[in-house]
Amino acid sequence: MIQTIRYSNGERLAFTDCGERAGHPVLVQHGLIASLVSPRTSS
Repeated sequence: MIQTIRYSNGERLAFTDCGERAGHPVLVQHGLIASLVSPRTSS
C-alpha cells in the first residue's frame, strides 16, 4: 500500500511499507526521477 506524507510547502513524499514487522529495516532510494503517485491534473 502506498502511503504519502505532505510537507508544509505542499510537496508529497510517497513510500511503501512491506515485509515482516520483526524483520530488519531496509531503505531503498533509487537515483532516477520517478514517482509512486500520479500527478494531479485540473480539469
